[in-house]
Amino acid sequence: MIKKYYTQITLFLIVLVLTGVSFLSYRNLNNYINEVEQIRNSNRVLRTLEEVFSSVKDAETGHRGYQLTRDTTFLLPYNLAVESIEPKINTLDSLVAENAEQRLRVDTLKNLIDYQFILINRILYNTASSSLYLDRYEINMLLEGKKNMDKIRSLVRSIRNVQSEITSSRTQKETTLREIAPIAILTYSLLAISASVILFYGTLAALNKKKQAEQQLLEKNNALTKEIALRQFTQTLLSNILNNSLSGIMAYKAIRADGKIVDFEWILANKKSTDLTGKAEVDLIGKRLLSEFPDVKENGTFEHYVNLVETGNPLITERLFSGSEYNQWFHIEAVKLEDGFVATFSDITERKNKDKQLRQINEDLRRSNEDLEQFAYVASHDLQEPLRKIRAFGDLLASEFKEVEGAHDYIHRMQNAASRMQVLIQDLLSFSRASRGAFRFETLNLASVVEEVLDDLENQITREQATITVHNLEQSISGDKLQIKRLLQNLISNAIKFHKANVLPVVKVSARILADAGHLPNLEKNISYLELTIEDNGIGFSNQYAEKIFNIFQRLHGRLDYEGTGIGLAICRKIVSNHHGSIYATSEEHVGSKFIVILPQA
Repeated sequence: MIKKYYTQITLFLIVLVLTGVSFLSYRNLNNYINEVEQIRNSNRVLRTLEEVFSSVKDAETGHRGYQLTRDTTFLLPYNLAVESIEPKINTLDSLVAENAEQRLRVDTLKNLIDYQFILINRILYNTASSSLYLDRYEINMLLEGKKNMDKIRSLVRSIRNVQSEITSSRTQKETTLREIAPIAILTYSLLAISASVILFYGTLAALNKKKQAEQQLLEKNNALTKEIALRQFTQTLLSNILNNSLSGIMAYKAIRADGKIVDFEWILANKKSTDLTGKAEVDLIGKRLLSEFPDVKENGTFEHYVNLVETGNPLITERLFSGSEYNQWFHIEAVKLEDGFVATFSDITERKNKDKQLRQINEDLRRSNEDLEQFAYVASHDLQEPLRKIRAFGDLLASEFKEVEGAHDYIHRMQNAASRMQVLIQDLLSFSRASRGAFRFETLNLASVVEEVLDDLENQITREQATITVHNLEQSISGDKLQIKRLLQNLISNAIKFHKANVLPVVKVSARILADAGHLPNLEKNISYLELTIEDNGIGFSNQYAEKIFNIFQRLHGRLDYEGTGIGLAICRKIVSNHHGSIYATSEEHVGSKFIVILPQA
């Protein structure tokens, strides 16, 4: 009993000594670290002070060079100083925050520097607006600037001297602590070693007790028995989960030669995996992957497995496995397991077969569309020549029979019909080109494109006395320039054309970045879009026709009221579709219409 209390008291004293030693060591080291940090802070103060003063001198040099030469390149140092001076002063202010006197000096320095830049700004403004080399106002400003600069120099010198004294004092203190610290740490370490030796012998005596050791061994045996039972339960549970899984699960370990993976060996295969592969578990465990399924080498799956084990990156893929007795598609997901991997897979052959069918349907549809577009292009192109002949012979007939009563009216009607037909054919060609042409995408500035379109429409704008206003068009989009110009030209031209009688047309063109376009059809989420709006004060239309007007040959007004073929808006929708965007319209009869185009940003 006495020995027990003696051991406890000894342990308590040892812990107390070690705690004291640790505290003293920490205090000495902390004091030393604090002094080193203070020295670094002082050096940063001096360095930052020099950077601030250098920026002021650069500003002085820059504006004087500009005064002498009127060359704006001399203002580069001044502009750089304007941008950098405030962060540097703020840094200096934070570095001297704990020194009230230095902080007061830095605040005074900041005020002087602010005033110096005010003087420089006044001088530069006067220099730019005055034709004289140096007028009286400018001379006075220069004298005032010199006086203020002298104050700045004096204050910088004062701050530098005080900080240098602080640095010197702290350096001496740091040197003293650096000399004392090793001795103190050595002393504290010896005390700690002595205490550890005492603790070792006290612990050794306690461990010699036979009864305590036997009790510990019994407890460990009991714990081991429980662990074995838990592992058996876990193994049984895992086996049940694996064999009842709806997906095939297989585990492999890597077979290496000279450190390189040359094959994989089965270590686990659940019931579903054997059903899918047609091989029993006893025929797989311990077998090599390449010997049982050699086609994994040919279709690249083996290399993916090797990369998975070497890098740890998970694998998700779909693969076709073909053989004399099987031809199946599998969806495979695999993850690294020690020096091997676990793969889960499911049979997707039926879905894949439905996908080959869907691709064939899409391919047939694509060919059909191409044939239709080709037919429209060729038909429209071949009709041009007969129309040119009709118009040419019509001109000859009009000239020859101009004196015959009634003939001129018939010929004029024939020429008008031929002209309308030619416009229709040209619009059909434009629609065909929009459907089948090769696109050259580039970054386009909307303001520049709209400016070119307005130049092209100058005659129409002048004839109709239209007012065109543009807002916020400095954004850029990615697109084919010719198609985007045609899109804007059609929309703006329509906005001018369909104006009310005796009311001059007013068209507004504006753009804005669309925060979220995911709610609109055919547009992707997480992509930045631009919304372009063309709004007019024209005749408008009922909103029930808002979708119909984009169909080819659809007109809401007779050709005698407004010229056109009914193809322009169909071309617009095709162009927007080519650019993976969206177009729609809103309108009110006798009030006006608004066409909204949404395109991906550049």
